[in-house]
Parts: sequence; C-alpha cells; structure tokens
Amino acid sequence: MSGLRAQIRRFEDKINFVRMDAINLPNRAVNLLKIERISSAADALYFVVDRLAEQHGIGAITIKEAIEAVSIFLAKLDSMTEQELAQLSDPREKLLHEANGNLLNAFPIIVELYHSKIVSLIQRRNFDIIKKRFGLDGSREYTLDEIGTYYDVTRERIRQIEAKTIVQLGEILSGSLDTKDWALPQILSDKYLMLRKKLGEFDLLVTKRQLNTLLTKEFDSTLESGYLNVLMETVGYAKLTGSALGFRGVIEESWYDTSRYKKSDFEAIFKPLNVIIDSPKKCPLFDILVSVKKKTKLKISNAEISAAIAAISDFELNDEVISVRIECLRNAADKAFRILDTRGKPLHFSKIAREINQFSIRQLGFSPMKERNLTNQMASDPRFISIGKSGEWGLSEWSHYKNITIVQALEQILHQTGKPMTLSELRHGIKSLRSDASDKSIMVYLNDENFFTRVSKGVFGLKEWRLTAAPKREKKKIVGNDEFASAVKSLLISKNPSPLQNAVSIISKKTKLSELTVRQRLAALEAVQIMGVAGRRNKELFCENIELLDIVTGNCRTLLRDQIQHEIRAILYERPNQLLRKGELYKLVAKNVKCLKPTFYQYLERMDDIKTEKKGISAPLFFAKAKMGSIRF
Repeated sequence: MSGLRAQIRRFEDKINFVRMDAINLPNRAVNLLKIERISSAADALYFVVDRLAEQHGIGAITIKEAIEAVSIFLAKLDSMTEQELAQLSDPREKLLHEANGNLLNAFPIIVELYHSKIVSLIQRRNFDIIKKRFGLDGSREYTLDEIGTYYDVTRERIRQIEAKTIVQLGEILSGSLDTKDWALPQILSDKYLMLRKKLGEFDLLVTKRQLNTLLTKEFDSTLESGYLNVLMETVGYAKLTGSALGFRGVIEESWYDTSRYKKSDFEAIFKPLNVIIDSPKKCPLFDILVSVKKKTKLKISNAEISAAIAAISDFELNDEVISVRIECLRNAADKAFRILDTRGKPLHFSKIAREINQFSIRQLGFSPMKERNLTNQMASDPRFISIGKSGEWGLSEWSHYKNITIVQALEQILHQTGKPMTLSELRHGIKSLRSDASDKSIMVYLNDENFFTRVSKGVFGLKEWRLTAAPKREKKKIVGNDEFASAVKSLLISKNPSPLQNAVSIISKKTKLSELTVRQRLAALEAVQIMGVAGRRNKELFCENIELLDIVTGNCRTLLRDQIQHEIRAILYERPNQLLRKGELYKLVAKNVKCLKPTFYQYLERMDDIKTEKKGISAPLFFAKAKMGSIRF
C-alpha cells in the first residue's frame, strides 16, 4: 500500500481534477464514494488505499478489485500525454476550485454543470428554457407563453421546469443535494449560506444598489443581470417589476423575500405613497408612515415602509423629510414651487428657469425650460404671486410679500406717517411689504424726482406734498483724453510756448478740472513738453508740432459714456420732435454701441441737454426733451 500511496502523491497535481469514473472502480466502491461525497480521482484513490478496507460491509473481492483498478490507473498515468490526461477531467470543475470561494465567479459554471451532469439528455432543453427565461449569456428575456409555444408545451409546464431548476440549484449551493460525478467545494456552499443570511437582514426589499454594494463588499465583483436574477431566485427572492398596481411612481429594480411577502402586498404598500407624487411639497416621514399604516390592512413596520420609500427612484429622503426629486415633478410650475419653497424667498423667473434646467439635465430626453413657458404657467397658477414689476416671483402663501412695486410700497409707508421719513425708517418699514427690496433699489427709487423729494440729507417725502427740495449736489464732470487734448491745442494755437501757470489756469477753467489734475495730465501727455526758462523760475508749456495733438485725440480710446451719449444725440437729431420711449431708444443705441440697460439709463440721466417732464394723471408718462428731439419714458 505504501508504494501505491507514493505513486498517488507523485501524480496528485495531475489527477486532482480527473473524474472519478476514469479509475473504473467496482460499483460497490463507487456507491460508497458517492455516500462520502467524493467526486475527484485524487480523493477516490486515497480513500481506496487508506480507508476502503475499514468500511463496514465491504467484502474482500471488492477491496481486491478496487486495488487492482487503482494500480492499473496509476500505471496508465505514466504513459499518458497532457492531452490524454485533459480528456479525463472537466475544466469547469477545475474552475470551481480556482474560484477560491468567489461565489459570483463560480455561479455561471455551477448552472452549466447542473444542466450537463444532473439533467438527462432528453431534458437538456431545460437549460435553454432557463437561458430564455432569465436572459442568460446575452439572450433577451421571454415569457412563459412564448417559450411554451416554442416547445409545444403549456406555460404551466415551463413554470414547473423553471421552479424545479431553481429549487435544485438552491439545494446544490446549500449542500443539501448530492451531485453526480462532481461536487461543489465546501467553501462555495459556505459563501452561499452567508449571502442568504445577509440578505435576510434587509427589510421588505433589496434594491439593485443595495445588492451591488453587498456583493462588491463580500466578493469584490458583481454578476451579469440574468445570472443575478437566477441566484436571487435560488435564495428565495423574487424580482419586483418597476411598478405596482395603482402606484404612479417608478420603483427601482428590487427583490423581495417570497417567504415573507406576496406580490399583492406591494400594491397595498405603494398605492398610499401617491400622496407624495401628487404634491411638490416636502412631507415629514412621520406623516407618511402614519398615513400608509392607516390606509393598508397589512401589519407592516415603519422599517418596511421606509424600505419601500427607499426603493422608489422618484423620491429622496433627507433629515426625515421625503419629497419627489425636482427633476421628476410633473410640470414646470411644480418645479418652480419646489425651488421657491426650498429657498424661502422670491426669485427672478430667469433664475428659477436656470435652476430647473440644472436639475432636469440628468433626465433622458432633456429639453431646456423656456422662460416664457415658465412665466405663463406661474401667471395662471394661484400658488404664485408676481412681486411688483421686478420679474421676481414668490408663493401666495407668503403673507409678508405683496404684489406691489417698491415705489408703491414706499408711497404707502409715507402716506401712513404723513410726514417725511429718514432712509433708515423707510428701509425698516418696507420690509413688511417688500422684504426682498435691496437697500440699493430703495435708494435709487427715492432719488426719482418724479415720485419723491429729498428734503434734507437722508430724509425723503412725497413729491405731491410740494415740499421744498434740498439743493442738489453738483455732479463731478468726467473729462476724456480727447476733450483734454483739444483744450490744450486751442491754448497752444494762440500762444506756443505758453507760461505753465497761465496754461494750467486756462485749461482748468475750460475743462472744470482742478489745477492739480491738469498738471498731472499735462505731464502724462507725450505731445507736449514742460520746459524751464533760462534765468527765470517759471516754466513753460511747449508743443513742437501742434498737429501731434490731433493724432493724440484721434488715438484716444473713447469712453463708453461718450459713445452712448453721442449715439443718443445722433438718434435724436435724426428724429426732431419725435417721442421715443426709453426702451425704444435703448434698442436703437444698442445696435451700434454694446451696453447694458442699467449703464444706458445711468449715462442718459447724466446728459445735461435732456429735460424730463411728466404727463397724464391715471397712468402718467415721462418725457425727456432735448434740443434735437424728445424721449418718452
């Protein structure tokens, strides 16, 4: 026996995956090996040499025939080529052992081995049925009726074949079913039982995300969708389709424990959750749990309802508050409501549209929300209120916001007091009417002489009160490079060189600049020179070529202010005695001068040759008269 044992050890690596039937042992010995769940040739050889003689009920003839079979088999191994040896083994069994306990890598092999070694040749169609039912190896999934029609059997027969296959695969994986000619490594059975235990720790449903997280953690890999569905069926979990009867939301790919739940249970659980789908508001999780428990007759826990909510892809749960994802809301008005409700303050319609598009871009078939479409929906929806004429929108339920302009709010506050008010008093008072009004906007409107009068520093009243206005502060004049160079040229034409002190004084009076500023700008002007005079302390301003000042003037960058005001004058000159609204004038100016509206308005108001007038009573219009034409506001 020691000689046989030594030979077995010599060939152990070669015969580890050789089939046991290749040894040609007597039937009595083979039956005993099956009872011991031995399937590989190496394990069978060691058993015959070391333990067969000790087994109860084994006769001398069986032992002798078994030893002879072992001797003959070992003798053949000496002369076998690698190719001949490979024919005695099943590479799939080798792969099972090489999986090293990774159930996911081994599972497709187990399914194939099951159908090739357990199912008879006549029933090999069963493998094709399983492939088509679960979409294995790239096949699409077929219904029971479709497969039954193909094989000329009833759908019930197909269902029975599927159910039997699932049960037997589960028994093989758990180690409760003996296999013929092959055995599942114990480590794979242990991993399968571990997986089944961990799945039992989930409440109600196991989502695809949760399952992938679990599989990645335990096996560092995942399974192809079809084989994953088969594996989950063997564990006792059925797949839940993407919807439940009566529920309008979308349910993630999930599985449920068939030993604890029925498919009809989910209709009762999910249907009450439509209350969330129907509202853009956020709902406390506590309220939803109470509502579902009242509406369903099932005895269901809070954890199970929470698991159902987590499986709905339309929902999001944050800080015990549940809501429909903004991109999944039904229409633009609902999305706008969610944004305003979340922000808690009015927003401009353009900003609302931008945020809606930012959230919705993740959806398939995304189409940008148009601002006009959004404002049309909000204007016809009683949930929204327009905040004056600012373009901002709020929610009607916000009692501290009124549909009045900032000017109307300021007028209302002043009428209530009946006397002029300070800027700080007006700022405080407007918060109850237009809490969104910025300090800058308030100041701009208070300085509008068509409505208000500044009676002293920081104190304002209504214009209709006919109060004496405080003297206006003189606006600081801005002199461009071209205007300054022109003033220098006119001086030097009359006298070149010219005493510096005298030149500075004349240019200062002409341009309204301080003498210090004039000196600084003369020093920076390359076309002129400031020279000392021999024997005298005074200096002179000199230009060798006065025409160079024309070049300086031509090369000067024209200020945007000058461009806008020049364009306004040109437009008015072409339209004598024609009234133009401020918006119309801006459009004409913008064709030639690129500028923003606020910039245009600011420089228009600074034009000294423009005079504004008010006409009308119920709906007053404002006019600006120029020497060359008129502008209507």
